Amino acid sequence: MEEVREFSWALFEPHVGKTFDLVGPDGRRVPIVFQDLADRGRSSFGTMFSLYFLVPPEGPSEQGLFRLEQEDVGSLELTLVPVRSEGDSLVFEAAMNLLGSEGE
Repeated sequence: MEEVREFSWALFEPHVGKTFDLVGPDGRRVPIVFQDLADRGRSSFGTMFSLYFLVPPEGPSEQGLFRLEQEDVGSLELTLVPVRSEGDSLVFEAAMNLLGSEGE
């Protein structure tokens, strides 16, 4: 799977609601849902937004650097941090700060 080289709001926006594979260090795959994309604003320094993923109980429960794969997006590594629970699942956030970017 091709590695994502450039991050942008436009890369992620069409994929809200889609399933990504979280690939563990042992190669085990856990399907997670890209739940939401939140605009965190723009400044003279760049664009900020957050990605939210719903991770089932068999997924990780602690923050870390994880490889995610999705057929239309490609392969990428993101730092994911658990921010809340929903039922027996956890919602993880990946905060993006694109310096010098319009985010398009």
